[in-house]
Order: sequence, then C-alpha cells, then structure tokens
Amino acid sequence: MVEDEPAIRSLVTAILVAQGYDVDEAGDGLEALRCLEDRTYDLIVSDMVMPGLDGPGLYHELQRRAPESPLRLLFVSGSSSASAYAEFLATAKVPVLEKPFNLDDLCRAVEQMLAAV
Repeated sequence: MVEDEPAIRSLVTAILVAQGYDVDEAGDGLEALRCLEDRTYDLIVSDMVMPGLDGPGLYHELQRRAPESPLRLLFVSGSSSASAYAEFLATAKVPVLEKPFNLDDLCRAVEQMLAAV
C-alpha cells in the first residue's frame, strides 16, 4: 500500500489484512521502490499524488526496471480526472479507484486483480 496520508494508508492496510492479505506499507513511490529491493509483490495499490515519487513516476520506474514482468498496479486517487493524469491513465491503462471509495469496492478490485495472477 503506497499512500502519503498515514490515516488512509493505515485504514486500507487494516482492511486488506482483515481480508487475509499480507500487506506492506510505503509513504511514497521512493519508499515503495526500496521495499521492492527486498521482495516481490503480487499487487501494488498506490495513490497517484504523492511527494517524492508520485504514482505515474512509480509506474514508469517499475516499467523501466522490469519491462517483461506483468505490472499489477491499482491506483486509488481523488485526482485521476485532473488533466495532468488523464493522459497518463489513458496510455497506461492502470485501473483507478476514485477517492473517497467504498471499502467493498476496494476489496473487490484487489480480489479481481489478484485473480489474474
């Protein structure tokens, strides 16, 4: 779970852990990349707007590091409709769950993405 807002990060993590998932947390894209140095993940749930390295930056860095690997990334964001992100999302084709989101929708999206693993 990559999210710069601690309360949201903790809530989403708690929900996913309660659903039986093993979840690590990162406060931004740079911290997420450090986590990826030590292990692999089936899915990355990430905010789009963060200091340091934002969601699109994280996406591009993941693509650069392992272009042959399938990228399972789910964005959660209140800013995906902003013009700065609209073009990126149209080309990247990464699913987005709009904030504020329903927790059932989050769990359903995670389940669907992991079913494709």
